[in-house]
Amino acid sequence: MTRFLIPAFVQAILSLAPKPATFADMCMAVKQLPRGLLELERDRYYENEKKEERLSTIEQKLEAISEKMDKILNGGIVTQGASSTGGRVPVLDRNQTTSKGSETTSNISGSSISQRLDRIRPQTDNSIPTHWKAPYMSLTNDQRTDVVQKAIDELMKHLRGGHMFDGLDDDQCATAWSVLAAHGRVRGQSKNKKNLMSQAMRLSCPTESSTGRSNISYLQWGLALTYGHKASSDPELLRRASECWRIISRGSVINCTSVEPNGNHRPHNNTTTLCGGASVGPHNRTEVGSFETIMFMALSAFIADCRGGNKYVKAAVLSTSCIQDYMMDPVKFLPKDGVLDSQSCQLIRDNGISCFLTGMLLEGLSALARVTNDITWSSWARDIANVVMGMVEWHGSTGILSPTQQHVSGRFDVAASKGVLIRGICGAYSCNQSEVEFQNKARAYINVQFNALRDLARQEDSYGIEWGGPFQGSTTVSQMTALDVLVAGITANP
Repeated sequence: MTRFLIPAFVQAILSLAPKPATFADMCMAVKQLPRGLLELERDRYYENEKKEERLSTIEQKLEAISEKMDKILNGGIVTQGASSTGGRVPVLDRNQTTSKGSETTSNISGSSISQRLDRIRPQTDNSIPTHWKAPYMSLTNDQRTDVVQKAIDELMKHLRGGHMFDGLDDDQCATAWSVLAAHGRVRGQSKNKKNLMSQAMRLSCPTESSTGRSNISYLQWGLALTYGHKASSDPELLRRASECWRIISRGSVINCTSVEPNGNHRPHNNTTTLCGGASVGPHNRTEVGSFETIMFMALSAFIADCRGGNKYVKAAVLSTSCIQDYMMDPVKFLPKDGVLDSQSCQLIRDNGISCFLTGMLLEGLSALARVTNDITWSSWARDIANVVMGMVEWHGSTGILSPTQQHVSGRFDVAASKGVLIRGICGAYSCNQSEVEFQNKARAYINVQFNALRDLARQEDSYGIEWGGPFQGSTTVSQMTALDVLVAGITANP
């Protein structure tokens, strides 16, 4: 009862002193407190209590202002980036058509992208190849869950200081926590494990005051934080993911959320722009990277999936247009690891198709499909997944995924890239519920990887880098990547 009679800040002060035996003793203790101290602690207590509430209110107001600005600008696209003159540039009219065609410069929607995809869509075959090794699942759901938990226990042996893993830097740890969060989202976690994950992510993730962090760092952690939020329902993780998005979108993305446009990114062939593209760094805004753009698209879609918000959906859709126009290999129909000049819209570096980016694009498209209910994105994800599953150079004759370093472009090692790709295939599976034949093929493909790990690349609960074997030892990365496959085995075999 005293809980409701004594203000919370007074209870906080009294908690530091010996506990009074009776209610009367408590009242006497309060009376004896110096008045100045009492008032100071009261103000300090309520200030801390309301800080999170004020931050949330400010963020909501900023979103409302952003929405109003979109309406004031009549839907016009505002570009952002470096400018030689430093002046403002005209806002492109969303309804303005070009002289070279009826397609509007900025009419970017699922339907317009779908029409472009139809012209380059590869032929698909949903039949399960007969040469795939063990495309079935023999373990029950409970057995698979037990397998995953034992693999997690093995990975946690590499945890140091509560938030860092052996052999991984801060940004690589984001990927490790993403894997653990993905399992928590699929199977649920105990309260203690959720708290451990939330605290670890809070300790490691970059903030606006962080120094020396790259765009990739903010994007990796933003994605990991959305995974963590879905697994733990911790609102602080989602707030920090939104902060990572805001940091990137404010200074490095050519999109329609810019408040102070100062760049002139010319249309290419008068029909498309680089709107939605992300620059390679906060201090290099003249180059737009496919890594940064695809990861920003995925982060935008993930946040929209968690909290809603038209600005996140709009940013993701703009990025998909930029990706489709400039970053897809026209023959392979897969994303390339490349860099574009933001003024000429010309490719200045091309490192070829990327296993990691393919998986990240699949994850982003799957999230966007869930948010918008638009089959454009699920169809695109399905087409990419079919191309991946049919690539002999990434699999050999057995269907076991084994890309070389050449296909991960040096940014991420082979093991980490394989795990992200399997997450992407699993996302394409999940967002194509009505496509039974495709789901059967994707399930069989995931089962091939699952069984290869269990039969050829395992020693007890440790897993190696080469999924086709032989087992040559386990590392933090190989264990982390194996978990992507083992969790996918649960998702694809309900």
